[in-house]
Amino acid sequence: MLGLDGGGTKTIAAVATLDGRVLGVGRALSANFQGVGRRAATLEIKNAVTEALEKSKTRPEDVVAAGYGIAGADRDKDFDIVAEMIVEAGPPCPFVLCNDTTLALRAGTRDGVGVATVAGTGANTMGFNKEGAHVKVGGMDFCGDSGSSYMIVQEALVAAMRAWDGRGPKTILSDIFCETFGLEEIADIIEKTFFDSYEHLRLNKYAPLVFDAARRGDRMALNVLPPRRPRDGKRHAVVLAPAFPGPRGEGPGRPGRQRLPKSAALGDDRRTP
Repeated sequence: MLGLDGGGTKTIAAVATLDGRVLGVGRALSANFQGVGRRAATLEIKNAVTEALEKSKTRPEDVVAAGYGIAGADRDKDFDIVAEMIVEAGPPCPFVLCNDTTLALRAGTRDGVGVATVAGTGANTMGFNKEGAHVKVGGMDFCGDSGSSYMIVQEALVAAMRAWDGRGPKTILSDIFCETFGLEEIADIIEKTFFDSYEHLRLNKYAPLVFDAARRGDRMALNVLPPRRPRDGKRHAVVLAPAFPGPRGEGPGRPGRQRLPKSAALGDDRRTP
């Protein structure tokens, strides 16, 4: 069997026997087509799969089933795209496809029932109950991935800018970012968004700088981290309400609009060719 966990930063694939003995592991970069593009994401999936097969001395045609949990599989149309990528990059066998957050929940529970949050390059929260009902919140990039490394750095940059123009308190984040990006002053960061000098900044990779500032006691760095952010807990309340109704789960929720695509959960014919 083949299993693959494809995230926004790294991808890991493993080939194992039917009783769970791991024979080979392969590693690659981001498998999230939303962040790196479909072609690059497909290549990384293929690289991880190929390495795992080679290390396990397994031929692609000998794999009887595969399971993929991939970041970026959020909406129905996303699942269609990722499924096509898998057909191109993976071995020719039936497969199950889910969002990578589902992997965290299944690995951390005995029965796959509960709520899981992934806070990595992006952020996603998903809940499954015993009846199989599921609710998903997040995974929408700049439209609300609060708690992700990308959003942490983005808000830290805002804090540094506010310190520079007087709207906010002083923070060592200003000096840290200036040194990192080679800026004379933090306001010069805007030049990286100009048409003639555009530079694609993968903000998520600078998250360790914010954590370092927080460890040094910087108040503004501490304020942008999830433990100081009450709204980050809201996503759990939204998931709990419809997935686990009752005294502990009461509250607003829109399971019909924030759902794991049903077709992907069932593994229909389009996803198990």
